[in-house]
Amino acid sequence: MKENSQQQLVGQCLQQVINTHIGPAYWRFFLLARQWQDLVGTEIAAHVTPAWLRRDTLWLYVDASVWMQEIRFLQPELLQKINRYLQEVVVREIRCLQRPQDATEIQEKPPIPDKAINPEEEQTFRRMTENIPDPECGRALLKLWRAFQSKGR
Repeated sequence: MKENSQQQLVGQCLQQVINTHIGPAYWRFFLLARQWQDLVGTEIAAHVTPAWLRRDTLWLYVDASVWMQEIRFLQPELLQKINRYLQEVVVREIRCLQRPQDATEIQEKPPIPDKAINPEEEQTFRRMTENIPDPECGRALLKLWRAFQSKGR
């Protein structure tokens, strides 16, 4: 194994490693994402974030459709700022999509309250299950019926 007598910090060679092993587009996206708030401002950055850079199109996640419209109006100015920052024309188009909802934000449905079971209907169902040869199967069927009845289904 060949040893390099000159050591470098990771930050000093990160661009070269990414360009060599992943591709220059990823490095550009990294730079863009790192400086996003400085490029677009605090208000926009709070609702719009870079998603990925594919070919010459920058994809952005937005919180709501109103931000898609806002980005559409600001696109010429944003393209100019982005490409000036990257020091070359890399992005020619900006597209937006709704930010995926985090699993933690999904609210569970409240449980369906139990309703009272009509005793006459239960007796009728019990009589129907009396003819089942396996008593365990009859009890399971009655339990299932009670569950459906109590939830109002």
